[in-house]
Amino acid sequence: MAKAQLRDLMVRDHGQVALAHVKWCHKYNSIDDSLSDWTHGPVKISSTGELILEDNVIIPNLRKCQLQLFSRPHLVKITDIENTKVFIEAVETEFWSLLAGLMVWQNLRPKGINNKHTTNRFLSQEARVKADDPLVCRFKVYGPSPKNKKVGLQEEPKSPIYQAARGEKEGWFNAMGILRPDGMLDLLCETDGSLLYTVDVTKLFGSEIRQLHQTVFQHPNILFLGQINGLRSSYRYANETDTDDHAPFILKNNQRFSSQKRVLILFELGIDLEDWFVALKSFTKLEFLGNQFTETRLRPDKTYSLEVVEASFSDKAQVHEKLNVYLEVDLWEAPWFRTAIVPNTNKTPFWKEPIDLELPPVVESVTLLLKSSNNPTVYNNMETDPTIGWVSVTSDILNNPQNMVKVPLHDKDGHELGYVTLSSDPSECRVLTGQDFTKFEDALEQFEIGELLDFLTPYLKPNNIDGWSRMLLDVYQSLHLEKMYIDNLLSLELKSFRHSSNFDPDAKNPYNTLFRNSSLFSKTLEVYQIRIGQEYLEKMLGGFIAKVCQEGLVCDPDPKKYRDSHVKNYNALLGYLEELWDRIYSTSNDIPEQLKDEWKRLRDKVEATTGVSDQNVALNAVCSFVFLRYICPAILNPKLFNLSQNHQLGRVSVSLRLISKVLMALANRTKMVSYKDPTLMGLNEDFLDRHEDEMLTFYDRITGRRPDPTPNALEMTNTMERPTLQVSSEISNDLPSMPFLIDKYLMFSRLAFLLDSKAGDREQVEPIKRKSVSAEFDQDDDDFESSDFIKIQVNQEMDRVSHSASEKLTVSLENLLHEASLVASKTRAMEGKVSQNESPAMMTTKSYAQFVDQLLKSVTLDHQHQIIYDLAARENGSLDNFFISTKKQSSQPRSRASTMRLPRSLSIQSNLTTKTSAESTSSSKSSLKNLFRRKSLI
Repeated sequence: MAKAQLRDLMVRDHGQVALAHVKWCHKYNSIDDSLSDWTHGPVKISSTGELILEDNVIIPNLRKCQLQLFSRPHLVKITDIENTKVFIEAVETEFWSLLAGLMVWQNLRPKGINNKHTTNRFLSQEARVKADDPLVCRFKVYGPSPKNKKVGLQEEPKSPIYQAARGEKEGWFNAMGILRPDGMLDLLCETDGSLLYTVDVTKLFGSEIRQLHQTVFQHPNILFLGQINGLRSSYRYANETDTDDHAPFILKNNQRFSSQKRVLILFELGIDLEDWFVALKSFTKLEFLGNQFTETRLRPDKTYSLEVVEASFSDKAQVHEKLNVYLEVDLWEAPWFRTAIVPNTNKTPFWKEPIDLELPPVVESVTLLLKSSNNPTVYNNMETDPTIGWVSVTSDILNNPQNMVKVPLHDKDGHELGYVTLSSDPSECRVLTGQDFTKFEDALEQFEIGELLDFLTPYLKPNNIDGWSRMLLDVYQSLHLEKMYIDNLLSLELKSFRHSSNFDPDAKNPYNTLFRNSSLFSKTLEVYQIRIGQEYLEKMLGGFIAKVCQEGLVCDPDPKKYRDSHVKNYNALLGYLEELWDRIYSTSNDIPEQLKDEWKRLRDKVEATTGVSDQNVALNAVCSFVFLRYICPAILNPKLFNLSQNHQLGRVSVSLRLISKVLMALANRTKMVSYKDPTLMGLNEDFLDRHEDEMLTFYDRITGRRPDPTPNALEMTNTMERPTLQVSSEISNDLPSMPFLIDKYLMFSRLAFLLDSKAGDREQVEPIKRKSVSAEFDQDDDDFESSDFIKIQVNQEMDRVSHSASEKLTVSLENLLHEASLVASKTRAMEGKVSQNESPAMMTTKSYAQFVDQLLKSVTLDHQHQIIYDLAARENGSLDNFFISTKKQSSQPRSRASTMRLPRSLSIQSNLTTKTSAESTSSSKSSLKNLFRRKSLI
């Protein structure tokens, strides 16, 4: 059979070909062969993938070329990635050698790291799951309507993401989900336990399980599971296909249930979403950069922090000023984010809204659609919100950090309407496998945190403090050392304050400005409070914010503005304040213990450090985090804390500002003063004096100074037991960790690169003498990242880090910087290796044999006889059938007058040294020599 013959030739020749005589042309006429520009001569495929005809490099790089066969036997068309076309015809025996060589190079990828996308799709099931315990949860599903009368279907709100085909009914319904150990998600009827249908998660890429932003459905806990055709096509070359695209995604009893390729899952609890997000991803085809046969791989991570500031319409643009407008992030023909709905004031709608996008590296642009809404607060989930214009945010904008850029806004006909002002802050990182961080992780665990902070503090600047605080918190939280880390930050903050210019020990209140400025400690604790306490804010404040927004009462008691209603307004404000304070005071026992531990430590340490007998200093410190950076900002801007859908405007905005201001005064134990707030003076007696003692009691309760007798009023999930996902480390290292979905090794990689970049700046120590990465592992540079490299690396890492469990290692700063440098160097070396042109020489005998078997298993022919490869590697006999068919159709043997057959005894190696070599200096008179010049490899 053809495949068996091709395999023998591929294994023997490793893609190299040397034939003494073939026919070739650039233009082939299948109807009238006399019109084809045939030329006779030798052909060679070099060890670097060049196609050389008559000493001339016709195609400098055969990698990922396209091959087409014809009913005319032994003829093949070659099209490279630059669209150069060549037709070659050879005698039968030599044609097989030529085709085998071409097919080898057709499956190798060209230079460039972004050309090396691969997946773990062939990882064994045993490596994915270690236990047979399924994951079970009750949730809502948006998908095809189940054929069960006991299931109630709610058709609204409809999904704006990949709507069903016409005639196919779908909607929301309750179901019991069971994620089986084989990656199949069974959806069961709640009432009788019968199977509604099954979702095949294994057919998805990792990027095709996405958490929907709450603006899409006005709900924060929705997962998208589905096929994204635009994403898949961007991963593929022209000679690749994937039968998984057409395989059933929604099944029942192993039969296709629906043609729909996506479902949405709405979880009641955020912790359930986290658990299922990680569990579902463990069964998908996770994306990497590298080659699966050499085991050389990196995990790409690319995020964009966009900030959309405003739109501005030109005078010619026919856009009504009374419109309510919003921007929608459109990617892969679906919406993934929406800004707040704002009025088109003076034809300049203003947002200043951050948009965080985590996208695969293959994404080159994002489209922003400017839409109008007939409702100032609610999006329409169907396509009835008309699109005013669109903005193309290209890769040049996405990938270049810049303060502000004005991007043209066009209508549907391409006419310019104005512009949208935005900025982009990209972050790209390529992450090694988890085993590559073993030494660095061990050093981090053993190294004194305070010493690391001393090293990094001189490099802190206003523009990096936010990113560094999140990164370091993620690092130490993933190591379960966050308490120790925050404690060290607090000590450093107190020490720095006493030595700062702001501290005057002779002043009346020298600690008045403590924690008032932004610092690594204040930013870290602020982020930590939101991370741990977001659920508390939602359950304690969410209903209150919704009530204020819905009622829309005027709370401004200024008699100059509201002569007839200022008393009513005052009472409305007082009523809101009483209700809010009751919510806060009565739920002190619901605040997560992690936050109360930090506030207790903060109060104790401030008292011990300052030595001031007045408790106000310590209480002010606690206040600066509990209220100034946690509760009051959520009241003032509820949208940023996911407590409302839109920014608050008009009277609601004024009401929330006044409520926040008075609550802050209560927290600070201060009074309203007449020269600042004459209209609020009545609140001193009516509210502030009445609750001052309660505020002191509240502080004592949340800092452990007195027991808290208040019953739990909120149904918090932070104390609930979480399921343990039994996934092998091979998979779990590439997944976010729970809770909070922290990407542990991404954060390790960022920290390693940060430390490596600063290591050379140290003046107090001698610069570290670094070995090459290969030398660190006793490898020659030529052997680095061979197929056995990972195995050698793991063994040597384990030998180096093995020590007694009770032994406490002493790690110096030099040790830590050295390990960070090693991680950074390994990453750069791996990037360089992955970026190279792929070739058979990169593979071992074993991995090359696997490569050949894989390509022959996946090869198939399309309807035009193009040789393509199924990424799902499903066996297909179309190639064998084609050659059988063409052989039968051939009425007589081809004339041998135009071709020469090389003796079988002549080896490939000897052929490569003949006059057909591109480097030969013999004086060939070929007419092509002046037409083609040797090109560098692509």
